[in-house]
Amino acid sequence: IAERMRGWDNVHLAISDSNFGMYKHDIEFSDIIADIQRTYDWPKVILTDTGKSKYEQIISISKKLGGALTLSMSQQSMNLPTLEAIRRKNLKPDEFLRIANLARSENVPFDVEMIVPLPEETKESFLDGFRILAKAGVQQITPFTTMMLRGTDTSNLETRNKYEMLTKYRLLPKQFGDYRGEKCFEVEEVCVATRDMPFDDYLQCRGFGLISVVFSHRQLDVMQRHLVDLGISTFDFYRLAWEKAAQGDGLLNEVYRAFLRESEDETFDSEDEVNAFYSDPENYQALLRGELGDNLMRKYTGEIFINHSLSVIRWGYQILLELLGPDVEPEIVDAIKDACRWVEASRQVGSAFRLDSDFFDHEQLDLQFDVARWYEEEPKAIPLWKYRTNVRYSLLPDESSIRDAVSTGRRLFGDDMMCWVPKILETVAIDTFWKRCSHIST
Repeated sequence: IAERMRGWDNVHLAISDSNFGMYKHDIEFSDIIADIQRTYDWPKVILTDTGKSKYEQIISISKKLGGALTLSMSQQSMNLPTLEAIRRKNLKPDEFLRIANLARSENVPFDVEMIVPLPEETKESFLDGFRILAKAGVQQITPFTTMMLRGTDTSNLETRNKYEMLTKYRLLPKQFGDYRGEKCFEVEEVCVATRDMPFDDYLQCRGFGLISVVFSHRQLDVMQRHLVDLGISTFDFYRLAWEKAAQGDGLLNEVYRAFLRESEDETFDSEDEVNAFYSDPENYQALLRGELGDNLMRKYTGEIFINHSLSVIRWGYQILLELLGPDVEPEIVDAIKDACRWVEASRQVGSAFRLDSDFFDHEQLDLQFDVARWYEEEPKAIPLWKYRTNVRYSLLPDESSIRDAVSTGRRLFGDDMMCWVPKILETVAIDTFWKRCSHIST
């Protein structure tokens, strides 16, 4: 396989294992993969779920694999009463911080999964969990809606009654089909409110989750670099962006409202209602077109990058400057504005997805700060405003790679960008669609 995949950096290796990295044979298997990487320079990314313990071993494996393996940590909640209620034992805070620092020091990517709403969790405790995780340096925090899995303590009648768990039913993303003339749908029961988290608070937590997923995405990773430079809390950045979106004061408030509206509309009071709704010919065609029945975090993150790729960049920089306040040094403001221009010029992914003809034109960009060099350096090394020097960049996309990725997306998922872009970005790195930046002597 690897011999045939040489040069196909955007094709990832998937391992069907919910606890990869925990056992001795995983170490031996990773040695084999590392040898393959050295020989064929593939795979660049390994898609799997890592184990829920032995984190030092998993970090060692990921380091051996050149960071191709992401350490995934399913914390579910950082609220101690919640963990007691669901009988879950997470790493203690100091141990979690130690693992997070170890992963960061070894340049091992890691992410955390949260679940909402859970018993004893409030909107405030959920947000506080995000704050703790962001402070620990977690690159991506993904919130999931509570699934009422049969046979689990969360799903039993006693727990439902004790915590007044309001449940609804929804279609599992893309889990439907027409078999021998009968339409079939895979339906899940989910919790959308508890005695401690009303439905409106649940929706707000979902909205906060969307903001965090968007701004922790690789497309906007430069924001994290700025926050490190400026000593600003990642959580404070997320929270201000979320508050602005919720208040309608922001460039993406329409998308935000649509996300919340669909988060509510995708749930029904019974499994029969789900089946009846999607069996309707018009709604079933909407399923086939991808307009309904998708994972909403994926769908709306994709929409933002398709239709608002420049707007979200500008909005992020507006929030950054607002957090700095009016007394910030002018040189820092000038450096941040230059960075915004550089990101806008190099990451017009919406135009790349559409294959806009002018996107492939060669461009030059003149700046007063060497943003590209700063971005390439290690975080916390030297702040951007120390890179003051007149620079000229050449910006040119890799047209062949972009057209190949677009062609693959269309071939696999159809011509509708709202269908193929979110899905292809799960396997193709978004920087494939960026313009390559190189220095020009001035």
